[in-house]
Amino acid sequence: MDSEQVMVATVRRRGNTYDRGVNSGKRRDIPMANHLTPTELARESGLERRDVIVKCVELGVPIFNGKIDKTLFLSSMAEPPSGISPQAHAARA
Repeated sequence: MDSEQVMVATVRRRGNTYDRGVNSGKRRDIPMANHLTPTELARESGLERRDVIVKCVELGVPIFNGKIDKTLFLSSMAEPPSGISPQAHAARA
C-alpha cells in the first residue's frame, strides 16, 4: 500500500456505525487544532499570561482543560468587538 493513502476503519458501537480515518503516519496529512496553555500563547502572541486570560474572557474565547485554541484566539484579537465600529477599534489600538 502506498504511504500516502489513508485507510478507513469502521467501528461499531451500540448499533451505530462510525467511520474513522487512520492516518498513514504523516501528521501533516490531517490538519489539527493548535491548543496552547496561556503561558505558551503569551509567548507566541507577545502578551503577558494574565493578559491572555483577560482577553479570552473579554472576547469569549473558551479555555478548556487549561488550553486555548491559538487560531481562535488570534482571529478574535484581529476582529473588532461587536458593537464597536472599526474606526473606534482602530483608535483604541
